[in-house]
Amino acid sequence: MASRKARPIGPAAVDPLPRISVIIPIKNEPIDAVVEVIKGLLNVDYPLNLLEVIIVSDDEEAYVKELNNALGLTLKGINLDYRVIRRDSPLVIRVVPLTTPRP
Repeated sequence: MASRKARPIGPAAVDPLPRISVIIPIKNEPIDAVVEVIKGLLNVDYPLNLLEVIIVSDDEEAYVKELNNALGLTLKGINLDYRVIRRDSPLVIRVVPLTTPRP
């Protein structure tokens, strides 16, 4: 019978926290409301350097530029990886099950 290797106890036993992506789809949202959502993320009990925030919008280019400016001012000096992505065309996703139900 093979012997088991002892698992360390304490900080070495804890797996490192994973990097998390938060994807926020928006459409015609007030810029200050989006900024408030991002400010709320700053209060989560998770290291900010392990968060990635992706805001996806298909609003006009001027809106996306204004949102980027507002977020830049709000997050100045804060170590949060964020980006605003503007989609030019509607995206259609078809979701299908990985397995087919049996009759």
